[in-house]
Amino acid sequence: MRFVASRVATTRDSRRELFDRAVLHLIEKRVQLPGITTLARLVRDVQLSTLEEINAAVVAPTPVHTRRELIGTLEVPAGKRVSTLEWMRTPVVKLTGKGDGRRAGSHLLRAGAGDGCGGSDGGRAGEAGGAGLLRAARQGPQDQESEG
Repeated sequence: MRFVASRVATTRDSRRELFDRAVLHLIEKRVQLPGITTLARLVRDVQLSTLEEINAAVVAPTPVHTRRELIGTLEVPAGKRVSTLEWMRTPVVKLTGKGDGRRAGSHLLRAGAGDGCGGSDGGRAGEAGGAGLLRAARQGPQDQESEG
């Protein structure tokens, strides 16, 4: 059953996939197949024990207070529909509620122009189609300062 344990450790195969691969492996090695129930039980037991070993190896170096915080993110707060972890991992689809989302962050580009965040276009980065950047490139640095 080392074959199944190595598959568990290196892949995310389901129990059914592990069972199928175990059957194929045993056939290839010309091993007499046990009963279906016996093999299914073996695959389940090997999968559970291997996953427990992996989890123990991952959890062992983690400080207790960090474990508590992580477990806390799994709980659904009162009045909410999803856990904190689910809330944090779900991407924001719509930032402004207007338009189709393509220019949802353009106000951030304009706001970051003069605050040392890399915006050097005088705040015109958010203009439609990059016209502000093109205009800024044509004008040169001296014209940009007089315009602002």
